[in-house]
Amino acid sequence: MMEPTGNSGYDILTAEWNINSGEITPMKYKHPDIKRKRISYAYSKENEIYVECYNHHDLFTICDLNGNLKYNIYGKKWDKRMSNEARHFGNVVICNDRIIASYSGKSRLSGDSLPTEFLVFNTNGDYLQTLETGYRIVGFSYDKQKNRIIMHLDDVIQFAYIDLDKILE
Repeated sequence: MMEPTGNSGYDILTAEWNINSGEITPMKYKHPDIKRKRISYAYSKENEIYVECYNHHDLFTICDLNGNLKYNIYGKKWDKRMSNEARHFGNVVICNDRIIASYSGKSRLSGDSLPTEFLVFNTNGDYLQTLETGYRIVGFSYDKQKNRIIMHLDDVIQFAYIDLDKILE
């Protein structure tokens, strides 16, 4: 959800929205060092968690569905500067007991900062592996029925998938 911070600014909040009543309840946890939050997120009712991946900070958080922090996972390039110079995480999904997030870690000023890899973690935030695609990933989603990642690529080949049965064992 976007929350206005004045005449021209806004913050991003993860919130529960009861579409029937219109009630919006922001989640409790807010990282104390992040001044301008830009994220992608995923949630899993089965694992009772949601994940926030920060676009401009090498960080992702795992919280329970009540908004209580479980884990902050800091990457090698973590800093708390307020900048959008670097692109770190893109989209994120929770696939069974795995968190899969696209990752770049490159400067946006280079003109080629789209992610080409996926970082794979368990639901406790432990790093498991990196899946390098060799292609710039615009976005992706999880096909639960076929257990695969479906990608939109910025290349001659614009649509691709990764079969997770063969990779995540």
